[in-house]
Amino acid sequence: MTTTRKALHSFREQLIIAVLVVFVLLFGFSAYIYSQISAIAGTNKEVFSAIRDVSYDFSEIYTFLLKRGEILYALRDGLIAVSEAETQFEIISKSLDEKFATISSIQDSLFNSRWSGEREKKFIDLMDSGLIFIKNGKNDLDQKTINFLAALAQGDAASQAKLLFESRDIAMSVYSRIDFLRKEFSQASDVYSLEAEGATDNLLRVSFIFFIIILLIVFAVSSSIILRTSYSLKSILEGIGQFHAGRFRHKIVLKSKNEFGMIAESMNEAVVNLDKSLDEAKKLSRLVESSMEGIAVTDTEGVIQYVNSAWEKLTGWKSEELAGKVTPRILKSGKQNQEFYKKLWKTIKSGKIFRAEMTNKRKDRSFYDADEVILPLFDPYGKINSFASFQRDITDQKKADRERKELDGSREAFIRNTAHGLRTPLSAIGYTFEILMDKVSELPPWTYQFLVGAREHYAWMRDILENFIFIQELTVDYFRRKDAKVSPRAELSAITDHIRWFAGSKNISFEWFNKDVPESLPIDRTAFIFVVKQLLDNALIFTRPHGKITFATYQDDGRLVLEVSDTGVGIPKDDQPHIFTSFFRGRNAYEMKNVGMGIGLYLVKMISEGYGGDAAFHSTEGKGSTFIVRFPLDKRE
Repeated sequence: MTTTRKALHSFREQLIIAVLVVFVLLFGFSAYIYSQISAIAGTNKEVFSAIRDVSYDFSEIYTFLLKRGEILYALRDGLIAVSEAETQFEIISKSLDEKFATISSIQDSLFNSRWSGEREKKFIDLMDSGLIFIKNGKNDLDQKTINFLAALAQGDAASQAKLLFESRDIAMSVYSRIDFLRKEFSQASDVYSLEAEGATDNLLRVSFIFFIIILLIVFAVSSSIILRTSYSLKSILEGIGQFHAGRFRHKIVLKSKNEFGMIAESMNEAVVNLDKSLDEAKKLSRLVESSMEGIAVTDTEGVIQYVNSAWEKLTGWKSEELAGKVTPRILKSGKQNQEFYKKLWKTIKSGKIFRAEMTNKRKDRSFYDADEVILPLFDPYGKINSFASFQRDITDQKKADRERKELDGSREAFIRNTAHGLRTPLSAIGYTFEILMDKVSELPPWTYQFLVGAREHYAWMRDILENFIFIQELTVDYFRRKDAKVSPRAELSAITDHIRWFAGSKNISFEWFNKDVPESLPIDRTAFIFVVKQLLDNALIFTRPHGKITFATYQDDGRLVLEVSDTGVGIPKDDQPHIFTSFFRGRNAYEMKNVGMGIGLYLVKMISEGYGGDAAFHSTEGKGSTFIVRFPLDKRE
């Protein structure tokens, strides 16, 4: 999806760039046309403005010169005083100078502007020569006026007439030049107007051609993009059709490495992953359907979405009957209270797994016991979108457990009552043996051996009875008693003193290596003494005279270690796997005529593990054995 999104984004960027390029070309072309037309219009405006202004100024000059001639005739005829004429001559002279300056300014402006081709320069030169001619004519008229005033003062009528005639000729010459210039300007104006129109037509023609070229380019590019896009889309749509038909082995092949090629490659990869996911889903579906556990899937409100055949068989409900139904509502038996279900929903809605044994109700209203696990299922964003329930029918198992507990209870009661019932007569027998042993000297000699044998059998019976009673006490609650406590140092010291004396009587060496024994241990005193005595008694029983027993007590990794080693007969290899089994007696026990029942080491292991420790051994037949028991220093929860 990420690759497809990138490809579409890249394709969109290319389209935007293409549109921008076309827009820039059109905008640039429009700007160029506008600038050219503006330049032509500006030039045309400058030309017409210059012609208009110069023509107007030359007309004004002609008017001033004509008025000057009129003043001369008025002076001749005495219609105006000389002083007044001189004043008007001065005004006319200043006005002419101003017009000359204006024309010169226009001339300079045109010369410095872009209107400065060869033809334009000739036109400016014509204007310049005309202006010089008019200035010279003005100067000649000024001189003729001065001479006329002198002749007027002398009363020389002939000179006055001559000067007036000459002034008229000069004025007519200037007028002719002005008229000539105005005609030239008019012709120039027409020429520039025609050229401007021609230039505009050329620009429009070029613009049209350029516009057609751009359209062709845009059409060619667009056609290429459309054809390429159409082919790519066609291939992709054909591939989608194949995928929709379930033919996931189909591949979309695009030679181009453009955006659509990336999309095709991404879709091929996605379909391969989808095919793998479908295969895995099919395998999972077959696994779920073949599962012996009842499996149900619900939405977040508990509405059933799927159940497997085992769930249908377990509950009696068919999948087609469950539309819109809510579990656990349809399975509620009334055996669990409302708080139980509140805890269930709170647990799974917090994203945790809920597990419990519960009693559910089938469709036929019969009850069954189930070991049920409910776990939340998450979407790719980590949000819970459904729940999955796994049920296992444990009705028969719980029934068997109840029957076994009842049987165990009956057996324990029988053993307990029998043991306590036998304890009293056995005690009486024991007292009788003590009395008889005190009187043995008064009895016949043959009775001594008989009494010793009988007393040994009595001791064997007594030990069996005490072990039976002790076994009945070793329950889970026994190991979790909070008041369980023993002082290892004191008990170990008392036991080792007794063992040392007894070993000496059998000519066996005994050593006790005591290191870091704690002051207190969270173990029942009776159980601790039993374990230590059992390990040391076994070592004494199976070690021959002149042998050696080593007893080591120390701390290791938060535990008290009891380690008993001997140089006795050892344990046959075939017997070693069964050494901690109840009522097991090894081959060497029979050979040495040991009368034990085979539950001592079984109880050692049971006690050590009950308190969170362990028991182990290693032995070589004919060389001896080492038994190791470990108890934790801290109380196990």
